[in-house]
Parts: sequence; C-alpha cells; structure tokens
Amino acid sequence: KQVADIENIQALNPDIVLSLVIDGVSAKAGFQKIVDAGTKLVLLSNPISGFVHGKDFAGIVTDDMQGMGNRAAEVTNEYLKGNGKIGMVFHDANYFITNTRDKAFVDGLAQHPGLEILSRQGFVKEHDTSAIASAMMLRHPDLDLIYVSWDTAAEGVVQALRSDGFKNVKVISHDLGVNNLLDMAQQGNMLASISDRPYEIGATMARIALLAKLGESTPLFTLVPYDQVNHSNITEVWQQAYHTHVPRIIKIALGE
Repeated sequence: KQVADIENIQALNPDIVLSLVIDGVSAKAGFQKIVDAGTKLVLLSNPISGFVHGKDFAGIVTDDMQGMGNRAAEVTNEYLKGNGKIGMVFHDANYFITNTRDKAFVDGLAQHPGLEILSRQGFVKEHDTSAIASAMMLRHPDLDLIYVSWDTAAEGVVQALRSDGFKNVKVISHDLGVNNLLDMAQQGNMLASISDRPYEIGATMARIALLAKLGESTPLFTLVPYDQVNHSNITEVWQQAYHTHVPRIIKIALGE
C-alpha cells in the first residue's frame, strides 16, 4: 500500500514529502526516485538504510521512544510502590518504534527488583489483544497491571478486563485515544498513557523540509518531547498533543 502511495505521489512532482516509512526496504526505490527528482524528504522516526542525510533526506523527526518506555516503567513502579506483578502485551513484529518503546519498558522495570513480569504475550493484529488479555488473566489472576504497546491495542485489553470483572487491574500504554481516555476519566482500568506530541512532530517536520528547500542546513535528528497523561491532566495533555479542544464526551466524564 505504501509503495503504491509513493508512486502516486511521485506523479504529482511534489516539492516536499513528509513520511513515516513502514518498510524501508520496499519503500527505498520509490523514495529514491522522488529525491532524485529534487523533492525534499523528511522522515518520521524510521530511517531508510543507505539514505544519506543532506543528500537523500533532510532529517528525521522522532519522539523520545526510549524515554517513553522508561517513563511507562517509572509510572508502573510509582503506582505499585515498588512491588507488583505485571503482564505485558507487546508488539510481536519488526517495527522500530514499538520495539524500542517495549524494550525500554522492560529495561526500566529491571531497575526495580520488586516488579515482576509474570506473562509476556505478543500480538500483530490489534483486535487480538482482547483474547490475549482474557487468557493472560485466566492464567495469572493475581496480576496488578498490564502494559500494552499502544493505545488502540490497549482498548481490547481494557474491554477484556472490564468484561471479565478485573476492575482493579490497571493498564498503561502509549499515545492518546478517545476510548481509553474516557475510561481513564471515569477512573476505570486505564491508569496512564505516555504520549508523544503529534502536532509538534508534524510542524517540526514541515519546518525542516522548508529549511532544506531554502538551501539551509538541517539537523539529522530532532527529538520531540512526550507527556504523561493520567486522570488529573487529560485536558492539558490532549490540547498539547493535538492543539484542539478535548472531545465533549471526555469533558462530560471529567465533570467539566
């Protein structure tokens, strides 16, 4: 799908292309044709092997994946007060962003000997996480918290915990989605999420592309900060991340 999209975009002779590359191997040839035609390319998080900064691409903008995973571990430790049992529903695919965050979470937990990962289950398709969580809780009903790679995948875990009656088992994940924030606002299973700043990422990519088009030097890497969201700061973090108003359903749940 992305290879076809690249070919379609090339036909438009764009001055600038901003892209999150899903597979750098399959996408490389198409992007090479685009940059050879003079288009300025800025990448989000994922590099393309063999591409040279300043020649093939203007820069890479990324969230702090290592920091986000570590922060998820710290929030887990703070909530469990240094002692607890954890389940992990991780992204079982070769994908740099989620793999880095998941590993950082595990490495962060290793700094706290009282925190134990009792079960690790991988997923590829988001709709599988509900069944994975139910099976995990069946084998380990004493879990205190489940980590999930990202927000949409975490929806199935939250739903499974709610349906199976595990109202005290908390969930921590990454990114911001309305359904999980609604659960968080109602103080349900969703404990916290570590979110990047999509608006700031997009604006930064655009600025770098424009600098490159003007012939100015551009940084190889630009790191965009992240935020921790919990029940007390949903509105603030949403506005920081998206530069829009909080959805009305969440405001109602928060009593605003």
